[in-house]
Amino acid sequence: MHEADIIQTLLETGWVAANTGSVTPIIDLITNRNDINVRQNHWVLTYNTGAGPIDHSAHKTFDHIWTISIDIRTISKIKFPLICAEVRRIIESKYILPSSGYHRLYMIRDNDLSDRSRGLYRRVIDVALHQDLETI
Repeated sequence: MHEADIIQTLLETGWVAANTGSVTPIIDLITNRNDINVRQNHWVLTYNTGAGPIDHSAHKTFDHIWTISIDIRTISKIKFPLICAEVRRIIESKYILPSSGYHRLYMIRDNDLSDRSRGLYRRVIDVALHQDLETI
């Protein structure tokens, strides 16, 4: 779960509550939670969804790529787009200004899984994290 920890730390340290109406959601690994109650809190959960070396025409490169999902859950129709925008802002800022420990971080998928008829808002943003094998 090391890669999901990296994304969790980026979100925690980069979060600006003023951008989301003075709301800071619970940011955690999904494996640390067994009961996620969206009626009481806003949630941003991270988890690994894939990993492996990049293979170019049967030649191994020195890159390694991980896919991490960021799962946003809330019941607030007003706070939902603000929380999503803040997550996107943090990921995009790290793509433009990468810090040490990884080379590239970018979004690859953004799926809205909301059930508006029940008042549940959910979005899963998948990000790719590239790292040089020499630093692993």
